[in-house]
Amino acid sequence: MEQAGQPKVLKVHNRVLIKRLIKEKGAITKPEIAKFTKLSLPTVNKIMDELVEEGYAIEASLQERSKAGRKARTYILNDKFGTFLSIYYMDEKWIGSIVDIAGNVLSEIESQALAGGKELETILSILDELEQLAERVMAIGIGVPGIVLKDGTIDGIPLLPRLEGVRLAEVINQKYKQPVYIENDVKLMTLGYYNLRLNSLDNIVFLYIGSGIGAGILINGQLYKGNCSFAGEFGYMVAAAEKKDVNDSEENVEKRLISLRKKIQKKDCAEQYKLQFCREIGRILINCSAVINPEAIVLYCDELDAGNLMQIETEIKRYLPKICVPKLCRTSDKRVGINGLIALCQEGIAQKSVLS
Repeated sequence: MEQAGQPKVLKVHNRVLIKRLIKEKGAITKPEIAKFTKLSLPTVNKIMDELVEEGYAIEASLQERSKAGRKARTYILNDKFGTFLSIYYMDEKWIGSIVDIAGNVLSEIESQALAGGKELETILSILDELEQLAERVMAIGIGVPGIVLKDGTIDGIPLLPRLEGVRLAEVINQKYKQPVYIENDVKLMTLGYYNLRLNSLDNIVFLYIGSGIGAGILINGQLYKGNCSFAGEFGYMVAAAEKKDVNDSEENVEKRLISLRKKIQKKDCAEQYKLQFCREIGRILINCSAVINPEAIVLYCDELDAGNLMQIETEIKRYLPKICVPKLCRTSDKRVGINGLIALCQEGIAQKSVLS
């Protein structure tokens, strides 16, 4: 939990800090909020009274605090305060959801990605349908399989080529008049897995290996995107040359791993290629650890099982000091990206309702 600063810290910062705490902790008293945030009790009292008046928080109950029977009021997030619409691209289809600000999915629809370059039409059609069903929409979130630049422009999105160069956030904002939060799908998977499983850690890397290669990086609990949102594009790393069967078309990591995946799927000499596959992944993680030094690395890859994870860990231990070897995790949960998008919108709503 981030701590508040000295009295010079803007009220805006303190309100966002308290909002995050209410969302994370659930039912909580004002003295507990003061304890966690290091804010003074009078400051907490004032901000909490404002949040209750606005409807963001509500009183949950009277909680007994001592043997003498003294009771303190507890507060929770008011999940009726508002909703947001989320759309996430997964397995060649769009998953559209209505979500309340507590993160509960109220309604969900699926739509196949339309052929013929109608990506934008599909997104707008889903949003139209969700908007008709939702109440008090406060934001829109979208997860896409491409790089999202700082100005909201989509770049490097071969799966949905008609979105290349489109300022998607601007287009959607103009139509629906709502704040729009757009992020790369793998970066959202990183946020989702972190919030669900690893939020006690500070630094993690999430590596996705499928039809393409991508990664998300969290440093000090914050998503790191780099200068032009390119951080985590591990597929562009130069692959180490093999002494045998060198193929110039496999000069980067993504091409090498995709080639090996295809050979594994053909079953012929699958174990031999699986071993090479694990070795290649091990090299990526060694380089990643040398630069970022994460506490944990999460692997999302259908071809890997628990035994392969041990092989990769053995490869890493050959090169890294013992104390620097990250915890390795494996997941096949496809919905962690949607969870990450929900977290992104929750944070955006918390920030917006303070600054507006």
